[in-house]
Amino acid sequence: MTSLRRLTALAAALAAVIALAACGSDDGGSTATGSATAADGAGATGTFPVTVEHEFGTTTIEKPPERVVSYGYTDQDTLLALGVTPVGILQWIPEWKRGVGAWSTAALGDAQPEMLANETSPDFEAIAALRPDLISIVNYDLDKSAYEKLSRIAPTVPTVKGYPPYGTPWDVIATQVGAAVGKRDEAQRLVDEAEAAFQRVRDDHPEWQGKQVMIVTPSPEGGMYIFADSDSRGRFVSELGFEQPPEVAELTDGAFYTEISPERFDLLDGDALVMLADTTAAKASLDDMPTYRNLDVVRDGRVVTVTDLELSMALSASTPTAIPYALERLVPDLERVLAKTG
Repeated sequence: MTSLRRLTALAAALAAVIALAACGSDDGGSTATGSATAADGAGATGTFPVTVEHEFGTTTIEKPPERVVSYGYTDQDTLLALGVTPVGILQWIPEWKRGVGAWSTAALGDAQPEMLANETSPDFEAIAALRPDLISIVNYDLDKSAYEKLSRIAPTVPTVKGYPPYGTPWDVIATQVGAAVGKRDEAQRLVDEAEAAFQRVRDDHPEWQGKQVMIVTPSPEGGMYIFADSDSRGRFVSELGFEQPPEVAELTDGAFYTEISPERFDLLDGDALVMLADTTAAKASLDDMPTYRNLDVVRDGRVVTVTDLELSMALSASTPTAIPYALERLVPDLERVLAKTG
């Protein structure tokens, strides 16, 4: 892909992931005896030390961290919602000059965390310069070598073992981040509130259950990316009761997205589409394609086109605080287009 900036705004580091192998799952990392693990409720009461299990082993945090670096793509949302203001935040969206989306600006307040560059691997020198006592890098495709380097700087908490790159569920990410700062129970309450928001929409729209709705975005090559239901965007529509065509699951084959050519745009012809288009030009180029404009879902006006960066990234982030923000803005449009399906 030719434009990392464009695709991070719409596909949450999609360009980087294409070139990366699956996350490592070797055991390793720092360990400590006599401490509860995250699986056993570490951080549930705010007592320290806590030991957090992850894909490389375990990490022990001896005392409440005061200088937290948030290097996971969405870790900062949960940290801020838990009252922890990072000293450094990965700036994965250039337009976010303070490193957070609209749903987290109130929690950030007047703080001015250091913005850390979004590179192909962590910026070890910049992170070390912040003198962190915890590095939260849960929503990130971290390899073991980089984990070991970060662990020499400060206790480091990556993602939970057993998930593909960028395939860790949003609720697992949130509770992992919470465990690292001794607030796992509080993080779980945030998760419960977001799940309740999904439930309210499902209760209001039982007629949506089983309808085919996907979140997609144009590819630079003229095709279309479809996000798998293991991806945050695919999970978002699944949580509303929607389904994907079985062929899409076969095409994604464990990845968090698949790209289809214009010749396979028939896969898009479901009950509705949510199109993440960063510019009106991207949408216009699709409208010029007969294989797209002749789809029933397009001709019937059942496409929700999202050009707003904040909504696009709220869907991509799907954190406990981004989810209510996205639901408030997307559900009315879904109601409008799905009313046309009868």
